[in-house]
Amino acid sequence: MPKYVTPSVATWRRWEKLGAIKAVRTVGNQRRYIIEEAEKQKPIVCYTRVSTHSQKDDLIRQAEFLRSAYPTA
Repeated sequence: MPKYVTPSVATWRRWEKLGAIKAVRTVGNQRRYIIEEAEKQKPIVCYTRVSTHSQKDDLIRQAEFLRSAYPTA
């Protein structure tokens, strides 16, 4: 998982509590998570914008492109 999107400790614990991921406890009772499980939790977010209202058609095209490229977003 890229470092710049590493979930917070609270997020890891929430995912564990919801049953989305499993934690392995160390002898010292620390949690260890499998990164591949966390990858499944990442949502795909698409964002478009334009500078002015007159560029509304460009915005619509951008949104259509992203919807076709990322249909599950």
